[in-house]
Amino acid sequence: MGGKTGNGRILIMDDDKMMRLIAVFLLNKLGYEAEAVANGEEAVELYQRERDEGKPFDAVILDIRVGGGMGGGEAVQHLHRIDPEAKVVISSGSHNDPLMRDFARYGFRNALPKPYGAADLGKVLSAILSGDSLDSFDATSRDMQSSPFAIS
Repeated sequence: MGGKTGNGRILIMDDDKMMRLIAVFLLNKLGYEAEAVANGEEAVELYQRERDEGKPFDAVILDIRVGGGMGGGEAVQHLHRIDPEAKVVISSGSHNDPLMRDFARYGFRNALPKPYGAADLGKVLSAILSGDSLDSFDATSRDMQSSPFAIS
């Protein structure tokens, strides 16, 4: 299987239903337990509820912009009020967005450009969950000819 395998609970927020389904599939294949929501409000609510119930998420992946709801830039602020040590990754197809280019300045541990596959997802999660630092995720280093959702 592509990517690094791991374990833990991952919360994914994306307004694109297909992206949520693919992300949960990839996370499960990598060995993670995953839950997905459509907007930042739902992400903050679920993060708080699961933390209160003693089942905290190990990491969160947030989409930058969400139609009709709170996006990742605002949601990360709420998550850090709940848990200052929250491990949050920003994700977007807009690779030149300031939140993607300068993710640490906005409270994110890393940036995950879309489209991403199992290898990209595994690399980023493994790094942030182990405490390693990736300066940034280089989208140009990926093989753009292969399927972005490959799990071979």
